[in-house]
Amino acid sequence: WRCRFNPVAEREMSKEEIIHLLSNALHQEIDTIKTENLYKFDGKQAFSLGQGQ
Repeated sequence: WRCRFNPVAEREMSKEEIIHLLSNALHQEIDTIKTENLYKFDGKQAFSLGQGQ
């Protein structure tokens, strides 16, 4: 399974915000196996959408 966390507004998420999300998962005993940061270049997604997106 996977989770994608997107900011509410169209803005970049800071690395600190990502670490905070992962810390919250840790405190809820949710294992994190792998992370990937998804990027946009010139306003265009540089990643594939997940199933159902």
